[in-house]
Amino acid sequence: MPMSALDPFGDRANDFRARLPEAVLALVASRDNSNGDLDNMPVLSGSWDTGFSYPDDWQDEGVLLKKLHLLTSLRRALEDAQNAGTDLLETLQSRPVGGDTQAWVDGLEWIQDQLDEIEQYQNQARGEATAVQEATWRLRRNKLGLGEAWVGGWTLGEGAFGTATGWYKRNDQDTIIDRIIVKESSDKHYGTGTPDRTYSWSDDPRDSTSRTSLPNEIAAMYSLRDHHASESVVAIRNSRLINAERRARIYMEYCPYGDLGKFSEWYWDTTVTLKTKEAWKDFHEQRADVKHRYLPEPFLWSVFESLAWSGLMMEQADNPIYHLDYKTANVLLGVESKDRYVGYPMAKLTDFGLSWIPDCSQEVDPYRQKHGSGTPFNSAPEQVPTIYSGDTMPRLMDASTNVWGAGIVMWSLIEHEEGDHRISWDHRNEISTPACRAFPQDCDPSPLETPDFRAAARRQYSQPLLDLIVRAVSYEQEDRPSFQELLDTIRDHTEGHPDQFDRAKGMRQKHSDSRTWSEGRYSMWGFLHEDKYALFAKLPNLPVPPKLDAKAWRTPPFRQDSVEDDGDDADEAPVGGGPWPGLRKRGKRGKKRARNDEDDADGGA
Repeated sequence: MPMSALDPFGDRANDFRARLPEAVLALVASRDNSNGDLDNMPVLSGSWDTGFSYPDDWQDEGVLLKKLHLLTSLRRALEDAQNAGTDLLETLQSRPVGGDTQAWVDGLEWIQDQLDEIEQYQNQARGEATAVQEATWRLRRNKLGLGEAWVGGWTLGEGAFGTATGWYKRNDQDTIIDRIIVKESSDKHYGTGTPDRTYSWSDDPRDSTSRTSLPNEIAAMYSLRDHHASESVVAIRNSRLINAERRARIYMEYCPYGDLGKFSEWYWDTTVTLKTKEAWKDFHEQRADVKHRYLPEPFLWSVFESLAWSGLMMEQADNPIYHLDYKTANVLLGVESKDRYVGYPMAKLTDFGLSWIPDCSQEVDPYRQKHGSGTPFNSAPEQVPTIYSGDTMPRLMDASTNVWGAGIVMWSLIEHEEGDHRISWDHRNEISTPACRAFPQDCDPSPLETPDFRAAARRQYSQPLLDLIVRAVSYEQEDRPSFQELLDTIRDHTEGHPDQFDRAKGMRQKHSDSRTWSEGRYSMWGFLHEDKYALFAKLPNLPVPPKLDAKAWRTPPFRQDSVEDDGDDADEAPVGGGPWPGLRKRGKRGKKRARNDEDDADGGA
């Protein structure tokens, strides 16, 4: 029966008339792009128990993603038409007085027939999309050395040097039992040197013979992993070096609440469209009137303490580690600590890709430090390739360089701006693009040598917190507190001593069951998105993996998240496969060939 079956319903059927052709066109497009009718589209053969076989063209991820896009569009169009038809039926509860009753009944039957057919195609498209998605995951899992139970690969973040994706491990009840971040770093991250100690490579801390090297990013994370305060740094769980492509892959702890950068985006979001000096002038004149949503002070103290712990670990490592890329975007928010501030997400330092690990057994040449690394307005003065006024050579970086970095992160959280653009001695941004050259210091009329707080922030937070941050970002290295002094001062202000005012308002020792964590002025949950992939939660709308024996579904290896598990299970391989060595350093016979993870991609936990 043609579309004229809707004529008895007049204008009330217009919505269904419009949406049904869209669904039909989407169906035709899907058929055309799958080389035949949907009924003949290739599907997986086999089962979870026996394994699947895949058509040849399903070995190409590009083909799979194209199919998935088409099927997604089809399902969306079918659902839209189904909703319109259902709504129409609900409005046609009574037959018309007079008129052709049979035509009315025939029209209702025609609508219902269309809805039944739509539902049939929906079910078919849903099953096809599931098969295509599983095939896509299979290709990606094989590349990463992950087992059949892992799904995901969704991008969590991208930068100039790499991409981070999220992966989630399911059991046969479709419950999440593990989750990781996989970071793929490009060759730009590691320079063009050899695996001998350079700016970007250092000794593998797992190798007591010092015969192998790792990129600094990986070496730093392994160095800090077993420290008693390691929860303040994103934990590495495994790594791979793909020598032929000069890439590295890092399997690391999953942090469900994103990074601190979300709290300093206001400045960028507001100024990205400013194209003239007059516009910048107006912005600076009016910014004091902006009503910000300030983070609770107890949470800021918790972040500061976590940054101090990670800094102290870097200072006490066998070879000191200088992060050199402190900024809010490089501090992730993991699950709650079990020792302090148990209702706040734990701040964890990450992204050691620009770090420098000098060999403490050798004297450092001031001119051969890793100058210029980092983000403009987020780097310590001695890190910037500009000699201090009155000096004849660059100053040596030391632990106070990391102190400055921790301080600028705290400053950024309070001022809602990533780095203080008033800094007068950091000119790197002025040579990056023509726009930056046109607006040095973003045309701010008040250039500074040391970052400081504006009046609005000073009204919002306590003087001890602000003063400690300003000390941390002092221009002179000798004026900055050590990390141990930072920790001592932070604890003095937050541990609730009877003779001293508690700047953390009791949140440091507050029990996890307290309602204060979820409501009231000190709660953080209004600032955070939901943990959509929480451990032991259901993973919706995804294929269920094969049933395995109970041993294969133990709790996640490593002490991440809130699982009561302090180490890798001896019976379960580490995520991504077994441990892999660093690269052999050059010897008399030349550089050894590195083992390549792409040579042994299948398998894994």
